[in-house]
Amino acid sequence: MPLLINGKFVKSASTAPGVPVRNPATQELLATTPIATAGEMQAAVDAARAAFPAWSATSVSNRARVMFKFQALIRQHEEELAALLSSEHGKTIDDAKGDIFRGLEVVEHACSTMSLQMGETTAGVAGSTDVHSYRLPLGVCASPTLTPTPILAVSLAPTRTLALSLGRTPSPAARASRPSTSPP
Repeated sequence: MPLLINGKFVKSASTAPGVPVRNPATQELLATTPIATAGEMQAAVDAARAAFPAWSATSVSNRARVMFKFQALIRQHEEELAALLSSEHGKTIDDAKGDIFRGLEVVEHACSTMSLQMGETTAGVAGSTDVHSYRLPLGVCASPTLTPTPILAVSLAPTRTLALSLGRTPSPAARASRPSTSPP
């Protein structure tokens, strides 16, 4: 299983044994997830940091469009994603589709990023004091996760960039990251 760093799939330089990903029903070896080196992790963080200025300058409406495209791609590839989840987790296809549905709910929430990005104003909080809040870009976030879809959606929509560790079930996330089928 290659690493995805700065939009490119790269073979890990790690000499550590990778983490085997097995079908729990058959014990068939499906993939080996590499243990990224410190340099590879830093390269991923640096790539996310370099992407941050352009992504944070992207209009809220265009970020929402990326989330809508992500949602459409998940729906379009639901059967394939369910098969991957089933083989890696030992779930039934229907149970895997339920996981995908729950992930889609988070993506749908991220599609409302335009309203989520609104700040707040409260007049007369104390005497002649008004309170204003602004939602501003945060920067790079990192997340080790076994369920990448919700993390991607809620991290990317509100002007963050993300360095993500995929853990022991990498195939659905790797499938979602193929350039021909994933948002820019």
